Amino acid sequence: MNWLMLVPVVVQLISFAEKLFAGSGKGAVKKSMVMGAAEAVVTGMTAVSTGGQKETWASVAPMVGDIIDATVAIANATGWASIEDDVQKWGM
Repeated sequence: MNWLMLVPVVVQLISFAEKLFAGSGKGAVKKSMVMGAAEAVVTGMTAVSTGGQKETWASVAPMVGDIIDATVAIANATGWASIEDDVQKWGM
């Protein structure tokens, strides 16, 4: 599955959300922003792609939320990124 192609996009969106909504207690807002932007990327790529690439993006679309959750979980577990939130990590 080529869902891995979305991970670098999600990482950049997470970094942007962390800067835009700095501080703790904003996990749900951060996740909502990243989710909306990632879904827009997938929808846009599906719309402009053809053939196998279009099918790949279409197959990734339902997994956007899971990809975001997994990326945040890895970032929190390994410390490779600072994902701040006080009680719940990104509303999960």
